[in-house]
Amino acid sequence: MPEHLTLEVRSQADLAVPDRLETIGAALDADPRLKPERAGPRDPPRTPIASAARHLASWRPAQQRGRRDDQFLARSSPPAATGILSLAHAPWPRTLSLSYDIETLEDPDRLDAVAALLRRLAEAMDAFYGFAALNPVLRQEAALRQADRRASGARPNLGSEPYFISERGIPDVYWLNYFGPATVEKWGAAGLDGLGVRQEKTANDGRLIWATETPFVHDPTVTAMTGYGWKRPFYDALGLDTFVHEGWQDPGPGVRVPTFEEHRGAVLPTVRE
Repeated sequence: MPEHLTLEVRSQADLAVPDRLETIGAALDADPRLKPERAGPRDPPRTPIASAARHLASWRPAQQRGRRDDQFLARSSPPAATGILSLAHAPWPRTLSLSYDIETLEDPDRLDAVAALLRRLAEAMDAFYGFAALNPVLRQEAALRQADRRASGARPNLGSEPYFISERGIPDVYWLNYFGPATVEKWGAAGLDGLGVRQEKTANDGRLIWATETPFVHDPTVTAMTGYGWKRPFYDALGLDTFVHEGWQDPGPGVRVPTFEEHRGAVLPTVRE
């Protein structure tokens, strides 16, 4: 089966309003090489769409407490993709995740397009976190984390969702790493300066950082999450325990990274719902 590249963006802004949803759709539509071709409330989506902006602007999420409203996304043209926009009830993050077949993504222009898409979505969603990584890297990370938990006797779901940022730590370092304004403020912009091979500031005062030139960095011989040398500058600059590595001890909410409340407080006033 083909391998995939996963892109994920998380937000504490209120996304369940037509203007915001239309802006997210416009971010998806901006590059025809990556835009979804089908959408709908069921997986897999079956409804063809000419415009994600028009489709999402017409969506009316229920946003009832205790439930989650989802829109599934897909494209069949290369690179094939599947995705989901999930509007969980506060305080849990709202998430947009896309997974692209990497077979046609190795061209540098296509990789630049993926990075540009992540940036557009981070700005459209006024996100607090985002990343892009090859699925083999994510699977390796999950396997190493599970092995560590079994060896230590820790609860299997320590830290809640292992792939996603929480109020306690960052899951790891990836090809693309987006940190929202509350995180940049907490760490200090100078603490991020010089990390990775490239950086861009975003319109909502976040920071997009390329840790490596390409996502094709999976090394199956690595036996620890700290075994990749290109991650080390992040660990050294921000503290190893900021990242949920083997042997990680939960520091509590708000110690290493902002709380969800702090992220909500950083939503730009000009786009606050």
